[in-house]
Amino acid sequence: MQRSQPDPPDAHADTGDPPVSVQDVRAQAGPAHPAAVLLGRSILRFSRLATRLVRTGEERGNLKAAGAEWFDVAADDGVRLSAFALSPSSAPTRPTVVVVPGWLERKEQYAEAASRLTGAGHRVVVMDLRAHGGSGGEVCTFSATERHDLEAVARGARARGLLEGDYLTLGTSTGAVTALRHAFDHPEVAGVAAFGPFLNLADAVRFFRGLTPGAPKRCEPWLLRGVREAALRRDFCVDDIDLGERMACYGRPVLFVASYPDQPASLADQVQVLFDRKADGWKRWVTLDDATHFDLTAKAWPAVADHVRAWSDAAGEA
Repeated sequence: MQRSQPDPPDAHADTGDPPVSVQDVRAQAGPAHPAAVLLGRSILRFSRLATRLVRTGEERGNLKAAGAEWFDVAADDGVRLSAFALSPSSAPTRPTVVVVPGWLERKEQYAEAASRLTGAGHRVVVMDLRAHGGSGGEVCTFSATERHDLEAVARGARARGLLEGDYLTLGTSTGAVTALRHAFDHPEVAGVAAFGPFLNLADAVRFFRGLTPGAPKRCEPWLLRGVREAALRRDFCVDDIDLGERMACYGRPVLFVASYPDQPASLADQVQVLFDRKADGWKRWVTLDDATHFDLTAKAWPAVADHVRAWSDAAGEA
């Protein structure tokens, strides 16, 4: 399903020029700003607590029975990153797929996706984002650091003989943004499957604000300033996390998957902008009409199986 392109959102329309320092943010702030910063810090840290509450014992048992191998690697800054690999029952016939879950997800939740991909002939490596699941780290940086973590996991998989030659990546939400930003700088990534990526982090904050009961639209500038200062204090900039410009010149195959467009919990409008901006190379746009942003990957199979196969074929031909 392809929809007409909406006007691109302006990430800075409500806050003026993009602030590049804590002082810039505070120059725009009011007396309630410290509370916004506290909320921003909580957002960056929330995954550490939330994913500990996710129960994945059944999925882990199924993966063990299928022969999955767990391993850890060190990120460039020393943070421990946890991953598992699952291989087909016979020799792989397609490239390895490195899978990056979304915010507040654990790698074991991708047991079905891994099984579907290995059934199609791929070896699969699924990682936990930092500050998620079995990985270390205190905060999630929404792809600023995670795109380098993805490279560290790929290196670790290659060293273990789990990855040879070019590879594919598949990510959901923050994981999709991580996979795309990583691919922009790594030509050995043959293609990306992006499930529900956001256009930029400022618009992702707006999206989640819109889903929060009692959070009026007029609080967006306040919330964004708090997140911006919290991010700057963690050495990354909210406004650097923006896919639009580089997507326009990215030529490798990209499969875009979005949830049902006409309901509140969907990023389909932002995915549509990214789809339309990709001018070069193979692309495909798929919507899952029975899914929201939050259960997108859980409901993806078997609906996306044929599209994933076409994406993999296109990556092999590119």
